Amino acid sequence: MYRDELIRILQICREQEDPFKVNVIDLLDRIRKIFPLIKTEEEINLDLEALLSLSDVILKQEDVLEHRTSLLYVDALLILLKLERMSLKDLAESLRRNWRPIVEARGINPNFLSTALDYWGSKELLGKEISTSPEREAEISVELSEELEKELKRIREEIKEEVDYHEFIRMDPLRRAYLISILATRGDISLRKDPITERITIVPSPSTGEKVSMAIEVI
Repeated sequence: MYRDELIRILQICREQEDPFKVNVIDLLDRIRKIFPLIKTEEEINLDLEALLSLSDVILKQEDVLEHRTSLLYVDALLILLKLERMSLKDLAESLRRNWRPIVEARGINPNFLSTALDYWGSKELLGKEISTSPEREAEISVELSEELEKELKRIREEIKEEVDYHEFIRMDPLRRAYLISILATRGDISLRKDPITERITIVPSPSTGEKVSMAIEVI
């Protein structure tokens, strides 16, 4: 007779992520009223499980309160208020100090190439010494930057409609993932993640919603 109601109480206790959204007093009062009326062994077991689940909810509430009173906890509302009072310059400086790229290219870049040239310039290779001037190093840096921009433009032109992220980078995962991360950081494109299927797609237009960081496993 009361089986379904007890099961519902169990579901509320177990499925609610925020323990403070569970009305412990009301549910406990309902269990107290049901107990004298139950007749089957199954209902008695369900009643006991409901009580234990409510106890777990209370323990979770205690844990949350303990965490929030610790020195390491900062309320989200306080952070929001502080952000609203910060100037654009302060926000930009905070971003500069704390931003970490989602993906980085561990390949050839101007610094890597310069280090390699310095190394081989001090060695004899096939009987010849290799050296490079500061002017040539600057030229190489510009050439690499221009080549990167060309690649970014080519990748951007490939994205004409919403496409699956992993399918898009499949041909050259590390390189294409790096280029996509740059385009997304610039705001030229946006990434979308389905909360149910966890499928990630690339959208050719910038996101109009809240911007969040997204760590993606490439390989």
